Amino acid sequence: MALHASFRKIPENAKLVSFGNCFRYSESNWNIACEFELPDSTTSKIPLAIEALPALAIGRVYPKNRIVRPKSNFLAIDLPPTSSWSIQTMADYEKFTTRKKLSSEYANQLLFRFSFKQRYVWIPCIELARVLFFKTALNTRSAFYEANLNRLIDVELDGSHAHIRLSETYPHSLLDIKAHQSYIAWLNLNPEVTNSYLSIFKNILETSIEKSNAKVWLFRFEPFDMSDVFIRAYTQNHGRNVLVEEISSVANLPMTDQFHTISFHHPLDIKFEKDKVPKEDKKPGGQWPSENFDPETTVDESPSNLSRARILDVPKGALYFNEILNTQRVFEVQVVEVAAKDESKKGEDDQEPKTTTLSVLGGKGKGNHKSADFKSLDDSSPSDVGFFNYIRNGLEQLKVIEHLGVSEIFEKADVIQSSQAKKFLYIKANTKRAFLYAQLEIAGGDHIHVIEIDLSDDHSLTTLAFRLRDDTRVENTIKAILDDLVKKSGHWDRERLQQMTLMHACIRHPNELKPDMPETVYKSWAVRIANAF
Repeated sequence: MALHASFRKIPENAKLVSFGNCFRYSESNWNIACEFELPDSTTSKIPLAIEALPALAIGRVYPKNRIVRPKSNFLAIDLPPTSSWSIQTMADYEKFTTRKKLSSEYANQLLFRFSFKQRYVWIPCIELARVLFFKTALNTRSAFYEANLNRLIDVELDGSHAHIRLSETYPHSLLDIKAHQSYIAWLNLNPEVTNSYLSIFKNILETSIEKSNAKVWLFRFEPFDMSDVFIRAYTQNHGRNVLVEEISSVANLPMTDQFHTISFHHPLDIKFEKDKVPKEDKKPGGQWPSENFDPETTVDESPSNLSRARILDVPKGALYFNEILNTQRVFEVQVVEVAAKDESKKGEDDQEPKTTTLSVLGGKGKGNHKSADFKSLDDSSPSDVGFFNYIRNGLEQLKVIEHLGVSEIFEKADVIQSSQAKKFLYIKANTKRAFLYAQLEIAGGDHIHVIEIDLSDDHSLTTLAFRLRDDTRVENTIKAILDDLVKKSGHWDRERLQQMTLMHACIRHPNELKPDMPETVYKSWAVRIANAF
């Protein structure tokens, strides 16, 4: 069961409205001042450890069970070259909009400003850094405390094969997420991206100020060139001025194409194989005691262990790259004895599980809490796309059309992977567009291939059906067709289809796709597909 991030210091249902300065008392940790609006409309300034930043965004509300994002304006924004951006302050923004009087701490916070479609876009520096770099508490901590990533990550290059070796402190279970593997590769294999991340620590050294017993810093960093990148974001709109509160996804990020394979190594990536010892020779063993976790995470006290972090769910962001990487994990194989259950300890296993508290801080592993980190990226799972139920029903009707003799239908769903990172590739924030491929076995051992695209965003497109001269090339053909589709912004490339297929047909959908369509509508759709062949 997923654990959702919740913080003791944040009052229930408080809404984050602004960030203040980063500060650090002597011999203490870096914190950031946060202003929250409480349910009674009053505000409260609460300092939080910078390790909480992956879970913090302006406009988010913090109940005790999970973090939520209320509905607000949502906008897709094409980013111009960073050379055209200017650095502004929140005070500058307020001059052009609400003219609200801000305290000097909040008024001085930095934003990037640029022009977009006759409007001015303002992005807080800390929000852009959050969505690009602050994916885990560990990576966030490293950005503030270390001049490089060498303690966490070691990169070894072998021609076009890159090996990324992670320290044992890196949250192991995050490697189960392909999107997280791509993030680590992007951060470490693109020098301009790595330097942008490291500029956070460089700016702390150069621009932080000593005040009495504390070091104070106004957050800033140097972004890499983001020409042709586009973002989707929740915004506040005031006339021609757009203030970005939270960036939900970033697409077309520059990714190196120098490596055909990227292998990940982690000390805890171990595959256990059972030994061949006879059952009577095995030593009895018990079970690990179960644990309950206090849902409220501390950001004030260090954990007792740093290597096996419990993972906390937070609202997901998405990073999409202009190159698709082939990533893999390298496992060490260990042979182990599988212990028989010791009946004498049965009662011990049935004891009431203890309650464990969690901490996202770093430290020396001597605290009273268990280590925790955030799951801020996720892989797409296209098989459950409801839109595909329409074509599934239509294909089922093909089985009763005699002249085709459909004996079997094989299908699979996946997200579109394309080297062309255009807007059509993403159906909504955090979600790549999916497709369904179906292969119909017909009389005589021939095949008809069908591609249906997820159009739940009301994009207009037909169903594609085709036959091939050589069915062994179907995988390559599908990839080429989808790449052309994205390249042409969601339209079939008829000329290329003519070259790649023996014959093809673009079959129009029913006039209106809705869940309660009568069976006759599906039959008509099936007949149109059948008549094309």
